Amino acid sequence: MVNKTYEIPDPASVTQISNDVKIKLSNIISRLIRNISEGVGRFTSSTDHKKVTDLKTIRDILIDDKNVFKTPDEYINDIMDVCKVRRNALHFWSTPHSVDEFKALLKVNEIILSPENKSFPLNCSR
Repeated sequence: MVNKTYEIPDPASVTQISNDVKIKLSNIISRLIRNISEGVGRFTSSTDHKKVTDLKTIRDILIDDKNVFKTPDEYINDIMDVCKVRRNALHFWSTPHSVDEFKALLKVNEIILSPENKSFPLNCSR
């Protein structure tokens, strides 16, 4: 999630996130926030749900130029962790819509996970 504690690695060992990927991820997060807030393709909507506020926090950290210690994969995993949160207890059996939506947006934006961190498949089930 967003409140993870990280050790500060040696800057030379960190794969810097390119501006292109930073912009794409920021746009993906903004779209997820908008769709969750407006209930696009969902049964529920909320502008102040924890999922929305967590995504906003990730986006703020992402666009902060001082934050040079996170890799693209770490951002992607943080976003996926938020997307996996179920907002409706009655749908305990189903995958949240934002999970498939995030995977599809990664694929459309041609953002590929590094080989050593393929934590989730990008093939979409919807």
